Amino acid sequence: MARAHIEPRLMTRAEAAAYCGFSPSVFERECPVVPMSFGDRRLERYDRFDLDNWIEDRKTPAKGGLKTMADAIAEFWGDREGADRGREAIPGPAREMAELPSRHRQGDQGGVRHRCLRR
Repeated sequence: MARAHIEPRLMTRAEAAAYCGFSPSVFERECPVVPMSFGDRRLERYDRFDLDNWIEDRKTPAKGGLKTMADAIAEFWGDREGADRGREAIPGPAREMAELPSRHRQGDQGGVRHRCLRR
């Protein structure tokens, strides 16, 4: 049986730099994310979610602006109430995900697009 790959949430400076696509020196100079401390400098770790948030904040909107999932649902249903109905149908933590711009969510879904949003 194949083992599942688990991506660690906490990373060393070198791992965090590689995750962001930078050399360690460029990462240290450019990244404002503060590592978590576990008592010893050798145990400092960067949280993957903090790095993801920093990267998202650095992006500039596309020419037409970014669409949230709620906007995509409203476009699909043709009204804003449809977006509200769609948002209410989304359970718990996934509701926060629905508020993210749709082009950023694709990577989190493993590249799978939901057929319900296609026409």
